[in-house]
Amino acid sequence: MFVAGGITGSAAREAGSPVAARGLLTKENSMHILLAGGGTGGHLMPGIALANAARAQGHEILFVTAGRPVEERILGDLPKLALPLERADGALSPFAMAARMPAAIAAARNVIKQFRPDVLLGLGGLASFPAAVAARMAGVPFACLEINAVPGRATAWLAPFAARIFVASDAGAAKYPKKALVTGMPLRAGFLAMPERAAARASFGLDRNRKTLLILGGSQGASGVNRAVVSILPDLEALGAQVLWIAGPGKDDRVREAIEGRPKLNISLHSYLDDAPRAFAAADLAICRSGAATVFELAAAGLPSIAIPYPYHRDRQQLRNAQLLNEGAMILEERDITRARLSGAVASILENDARAQAMSDAARRAARPTAHVAILSALAELARPRPAKNLHSFL
Repeated sequence: MFVAGGITGSAAREAGSPVAARGLLTKENSMHILLAGGGTGGHLMPGIALANAARAQGHEILFVTAGRPVEERILGDLPKLALPLERADGALSPFAMAARMPAAIAAARNVIKQFRPDVLLGLGGLASFPAAVAARMAGVPFACLEINAVPGRATAWLAPFAARIFVASDAGAAKYPKKALVTGMPLRAGFLAMPERAAARASFGLDRNRKTLLILGGSQGASGVNRAVVSILPDLEALGAQVLWIAGPGKDDRVREAIEGRPKLNISLHSYLDDAPRAFAAADLAICRSGAATVFELAAAGLPSIAIPYPYHRDRQQLRNAQLLNEGAMILEERDITRARLSGAVASILENDARAQAMSDAARRAARPTAHVAILSALAELARPRPAKNLHSFL
């Protein structure tokens, strides 16, 4: 099998150094799949799920990203390379990123020359653009994965040149009727076989039998969601609920200060959590942002939610995402949230088992658990013919 170890950090970002890897392919029908994109967990999580499914089938994968620290953390040990696009100490201005684009395209061309992908899949985010340009120059077919109900900028830029656009919902397909294939979103294996609820709760130090509220704001956390929940802590005490709180990197200290002195509240607080399926399994209700990845994971878990869409997207992307869950989500606009309104919404679900079950059923109807199968099959159709590979050095 092909095994790649990523050269990441400032040296790789500045020099565009390729990944160091060696491997021997043993299956004639295996593919080399290059996955490009990132910036947020919403872009990377579907790619990770697809990458793991691809590797289980004997395919080889490599990620190329823009160089944000969050990408390094989320991808972990998966084969990866950061293109020279962004810096670890903060995002560049649009002008500075445009100035770096030629170097990023050159680095992506070098990766393609050495990794020899059969197909490129753009995941959204900045890194998908130079990789797609390099793939087109090299004659490598590429497709886009768009999980949002409203297609993002990367998809809009690349759609005219993409062979296929995999979309997670019918709403996402409307803009690209000739190229779109509705597949759903690839899900991590844990969402396809959810952990048992009581055991999941116990693993977080929570009471096995107590109603549990999950708070999360995506891979970066959401201060607006955290503040809203802090405002209803006395009401959660009165409800007897316990809380699994994923506050976000750098945001957990403020939450910790807010929950001090409330011994009746059993709260398991984390800045970030790798095992999302276990967290979703532990909960009866989520209060969350409605990024596309979160929405499709809520659907797979059948978890009722109070969705608080990110309010500053001009196209109201997260609002449209939340609407995909139909009655499975109660949508509250951040500007309209008051303590009374939010605590009333929580109580109306946690204290009404019939309503919670109806919301769970509605959310589950939006799930598409075989997305990875459909996407890998379509990528195999796109993969260009090439000579059989033996041993490659990626130096």
